[in-house]
Amino acid sequence: MFTVKRLMGILGAALVLLLVSGVPTMAQEAQPEVPAVESQTRTRQGTVRAVQFSPDGARLAVGSGANIRLYDAHTREVVSLFAGHAREVFSVAFSPDGQILASGSDDHTVRLWDITTGTLRHTLEGHTGRVHDVAFSRNGRILASGSGDHTVRLWDVATGTLRHTLEGHTERVYSVAFSPDGQILAGGGADGTVLLWDATTGIVRHTLEGHTEQVYSVAFSRDGRTLASGSGDHTIRLWDMAGGTLSHTLEDHADQGAVSSPDEGTPTTTGDFDVSIIRLWDAAAATLSENLTDHGWNVFKMVFSSDGRILASGRLDGSVRLWAVVADASRETAGDDADGQTPTSSGSDSANAGLLRHILEDHADSVFEVVFSPDGQILASGGADSTVHLWYVATGTLLYTLEGNGE
Repeated sequence: MFTVKRLMGILGAALVLLLVSGVPTMAQEAQPEVPAVESQTRTRQGTVRAVQFSPDGARLAVGSGANIRLYDAHTREVVSLFAGHAREVFSVAFSPDGQILASGSDDHTVRLWDITTGTLRHTLEGHTGRVHDVAFSRNGRILASGSGDHTVRLWDVATGTLRHTLEGHTERVYSVAFSPDGQILAGGGADGTVLLWDATTGIVRHTLEGHTEQVYSVAFSRDGRTLASGSGDHTIRLWDMAGGTLSHTLEDHADQGAVSSPDEGTPTTTGDFDVSIIRLWDAAAATLSENLTDHGWNVFKMVFSSDGRILASGRLDGSVRLWAVVADASRETAGDDADGQTPTSSGSDSANAGLLRHILEDHADSVFEVVFSPDGQILASGGADSTVHLWYVATGTLLYTLEGNGE
C-alpha cells in the first residue's frame, strides 16, 4: 500500500519488530459529493498504491485510482470490482478471517466490502481528511483508520458505526496499529509523536515523544511488550510498553522508514532513501549488523517474507530486489546478480546472509508497493505504471502481470 501514509510497514516478534499483505461485481452506488482534498503531491491516476493478499493467499486486492480490484490469485481473473470511492485509494486491509476488505481513500471515507458477495457492506463517514491507513484488530471486530484530519477513528465492523474518535495528534496521522491483545491502539503522526490510546475507552494512555520529524510507521512486537516507530528524523525508536518509555534509538539513517522481520533473531531493517542503503539492525542489542548497499536508486518500500528469511525492496527506478537476510545452509549461492551472474559463497552459512538473490525488472515506473503471499512463495509488486507483477520468489521468475489497473 504505498504512499506517504506508510513509507514502511512494521511487524514484529518479541525482540524483532516490523517498522514501518466467479463472484459478481457489486452494483455502483451514487457518487458522494467530493469534499475538499488536502493539498499534497499526488502521482497520476491509476497508480497502484495498495496491494494485499488475503490471509489464505487465494485473493489479491489491488487499489489503484478510486477502484479496488479483487483478483483470484491462481486464475488471475478479476472476481470483484469494488467501485464507490470518489478519489484515490491509499490503503487496503483484509479482516483476519478474510471475509471483509477495508479501504481508505482520499475522499475521506473508509469502506467495508464483502468478499463473498462482492458488495459494499458499509461506508464509514466522519473523517474530514485523507484516510492514510486502516487496520483491523486481531479479532476483526474493530477497524482503526488514521487520517489527515489529525484523528484516529475506531469503527464497529459488524454495524459500521463509530465507537470512538481518538484525538491528541496536532497533525495528520500516517499509521495505526493494534496491540496483539487489542487493548491498545498506536498512532504515528506528522507532529512527531506516537500516541497510545485505550482501545476500549478512547483515553490516551501515553504520549511517546522524542522524534523530531514526522512518524510514518508504528507496529507492535508479537508479544506486545515493545512498540517500534519509524520517522523522518532518520531514526527508529523502540518503546517499552510497560511504562511508555524509550528503550533504544536506532540512528544513522539517511531518511525515514523501516521494516523488520516477523521472527526472533532476524534483524530489523531500515531503508535509507537518500543514499539508497538498506541497513540490518539487531533490535535486541540496538546495533547495526549489516549494510545492503547494492541498490543504486532510492528505496521506497520494503517487506519481509513470513519466515523472515527474504527481504523484498521496491525502488523508484521500477525494479524490485530480493535479499537473503538470514543464512540458508541449503543454498550454495545467494542468487543471481544484475548481470545474470551468480555471486559466490564462502562456503559458510553466514555467507548467504545479506546478499542479493534476484533483481526483478519489468515495471516501467516507480514501485510503491511490495507484498509477500502468506506462504512467502509469491511476491506481488505494484506502482506508477498501473500494473501488478507476481514473481516466484525462489527463482525470481515473473509469473504473470495484472494489467488494466489504471482504467
